[in-house]
Parts: sequence; C-alpha cells; structure tokens
Amino acid sequence: MTMTAASRQQHEQNVSHWERQEKARFSDQTHIDRVQALLFDLVNEQVRLDQALARFGREDPSGAQFRLARVEETPVDKLNRLLASAQLKITVKIDGFRAVQAQHEGGEPFDFAEVSDGERAAIFLAATVLIAPPDSVLLLDEPERHLNHAIIAPLLRDLFAERPDCAMVVSTHAIDLAVEHPQARMLLMRDVRRAGPTQQEVAWDFDLLDAGEDVPELVRRDILGARRRVLFVEGTGASLDGGLYAALLPGVSVVPKGSSRDVIAATKGMRGASGLHHIEVFGLIDHDGRDDDTCDEHVKDRVHVLGLNAVEALYYHPDVINAVALAQAEHLDGFDAAIMQETAIAAAVRELAKQKDRLCARAAEMQVTEQLQRQAPTWEEVLAGEKRTITLDLNAVLGEEQDRFDEAVAQNDLATLLRRYKLRECGARGQVAQTLRFPTYRDYEGVVRQQVRKNQALRDKLRRFLGGLPEVLEG
Repeated sequence: MTMTAASRQQHEQNVSHWERQEKARFSDQTHIDRVQALLFDLVNEQVRLDQALARFGREDPSGAQFRLARVEETPVDKLNRLLASAQLKITVKIDGFRAVQAQHEGGEPFDFAEVSDGERAAIFLAATVLIAPPDSVLLLDEPERHLNHAIIAPLLRDLFAERPDCAMVVSTHAIDLAVEHPQARMLLMRDVRRAGPTQQEVAWDFDLLDAGEDVPELVRRDILGARRRVLFVEGTGASLDGGLYAALLPGVSVVPKGSSRDVIAATKGMRGASGLHHIEVFGLIDHDGRDDDTCDEHVKDRVHVLGLNAVEALYYHPDVINAVALAQAEHLDGFDAAIMQETAIAAAVRELAKQKDRLCARAAEMQVTEQLQRQAPTWEEVLAGEKRTITLDLNAVLGEEQDRFDEAVAQNDLATLLRRYKLRECGARGQVAQTLRFPTYRDYEGVVRQQVRKNQALRDKLRRFLGGLPEVLEG
C-alpha cells in the first residue's frame, strides 16, 4: 500500500470534486485510488483499535474498558467473517508494516494486488460498508457485476444486518437479488427525461414499491423489471409465443405463467395486492372451447380469452398464411402466392380431418367440463345435504361437435377449425410449412414473427383475436 495520510486526504478532495460532475454517473476516474484509500482506512482503523487496547492496558489492565477492547472484533475480523459467510475462501491480513495481504484457505499469504476481480469486488464492498461513518447513506452500484448470486446474496444480507444504522441504496439489474429482500423499499426506474438530446437529465420516472406490501414472491419477481403494463400468458419462458404477443402488444411486458389456471391466479393476485396502483395487469388465455358466458366472466377479472383455440393457431390463420405466401413469392422463382396459399390451407384442413374423432372428443370434453362446473353445487347446498343429479347426453354433445367439424371441413374453413380444435395434435403445421417451402414448421413460425413485426396490416388482423385486449389497452 503506497497511500500516505496526505495523499488519502487529497484523494477525498478529488472524489468529492469528481462526484459532482455529470460524467461521474457512468465513469469512475478514481477507481484505483478508491481501492488504495479503502485499504488505508482499513489499516488505520486496525491501528486505532490496537492503540486503544494498548492504552487501556497501560492505564487499567484489569478494568472493564480493557476487557471489552480485547474481545471486540476488529474491522478485519468482521471482514473475514463476512467473506466466510458468503463462501469466499479468502482472508485479509495486515502485518506490522501496514501492508495488506490476502490468503486463500490452506495457502500462503500473497500481495493484495494479486486477488481476482471477484474477490476484490467482494472485499471492497464489504470493507466499504464496515468502515463507513455511523448513520451513513451508502450507494452500492450493481454489486452483481463481478459476483455470482450465490455469493452476493448472503453477503448483502449480512452487511445489512451488520450496519443497521446505515441506509443502503442498492442499484441492480438482478431481479433475483431484489426479490430476496422483500423488507426493502424498491424504486422501479422507468425512464429519464433530458432538457435536450445531449443535455443533462432533468427528471427520472420511477414507481415506488413499499416494503411489506402484500405481494407474493413469484408475482413480485414478475413485476420487477417489467413495464407498467404486464400481460400474463400461458406457456413457459422457453416458449416463442411471447415474442409474437410482444409484437402485437408493444409497450406491454409479456410474462408466461404456465397453465390457464396459473394465468388467472396471477392476474387476480396482482390486482388484489395493495400498493400496486402503478401496475396494470392483464391475463390472456387460450379459448379451449370456452362458451361466451365463461369468457365474459373472465374479462371481468381482466383475463381475456383468445379468439382461437390456442396461440399456435395465430401462426396458421389464413390471413397469416397469405402474408407469408406473398413474402415467399418475392424471393422464390415460380412461386404463385395465391395458389400456394390455397394449397397450404387445404393441406392443413386435410390433416385436421384425419384426426376428426380425437379432436371432436377433446372439444366435447371441454364443453362437458364447463357444463359440470356450472351445475356444481355451492358449499351452502353441500352443507344442506341436498340431492343433486347431473345428467349429460355425451352422444348428443359429441354428435353436435362432429357436425360442426364436418361442415367446416366441407367448406375448407380453416379459420373455424382453428377456433375450436387444437392444431398441434395433428400434422397440419408441417404440411403448411412444407407447402410454403420451409424446412420445418419452426422456420415458418420464425418468418411469421418477422412478418408481424414489420407488417402493420397483418398485426391489425391478428389483434382482432386477442379477446378485446388491444381495445382495452388503447381505451
């Protein structure tokens, strides 16, 4: 360590001057000196405690002050304890010549300058907090940059507990890190306003999420980092459908939540949480044969119902097939868009027709389930012990479904078939892709997403199937 008392004082003046500059937000001109200053302060505090212990020993070797000073943890002791708690196998040592060394578990001491970036970041963070003056306000800027979550999470937890007198502001992009501290107040930074394109900021736009609000952990994770409008949809994070929804609904954070029940529960949960007035939350679920009454009931809870059976049907609607066929005609010689569109639609209908029995039975199953749910007794009726007989004519339900299916097939009406039946349960996707000269249906669906992003007319057509959600968002 080369810093002296005079240079330490000069460093403090330099830092104070630099941090008042506009560039200090994104550039640190004093980083090297900051490390030196921190080591100087760490050594200085250690020396101060050693001197106090020696003085108490001379003045009153059997007194209470001497006994207390002798058992008190030094800043270096605290630092090493916190590093060990964070599973970092390194300790910091100070020798008699005011030199700072590091030592790995089971190894020999070495110069502090040789520690890794991650170790240096952890030591710098912990030491800064430990030796800060009482009642300080500390800004910890992106502590996750050089440290993985398994290290930084327990380190921050212990630092907060170690210095309850200090107010700590943690700037982070790591959502998991924020979720693990529900007791903290959170500012969700949204935007910045400037006086001009190259001028200084004049205002920041943010939302405040108070500590202790009734927000489930999984929901809290969803809203941190999201826009002010959140849309829960079916599927998983690996699904590509989120990209399609994002293109159709710009300005909305699309969050996959699994099944339709999960979407409904998450939407209701966020709407019922206190203090989330700055977040608008909606749900969007597959149609799955739901009747109009059921759809209307869901809309009351801001859960909208897709106008087609499932999201993959959006990719294969005749309007989409037409748009992709036109795009292919621009690049492929001898490709007649009108003929290829008609051929692709016919191929999809044929594939659906091959699975008539199963598709109709699945659709009938959804109808029967809804009828049973509507006729199910309430808890009061159960408590009263009333008899309830529910009778369903399964043959009639299935027969009506088969008649609808046959009529749509006879008219080559792919749009109607997509509204009631699951496309992924047959080979229709592959047939459409092959007809339009794509190696796989995934390649075809990738082009669909490209077309949706750049084709306003196509976006408008598909937005009609989003259960009235676009109108609500724009209203």
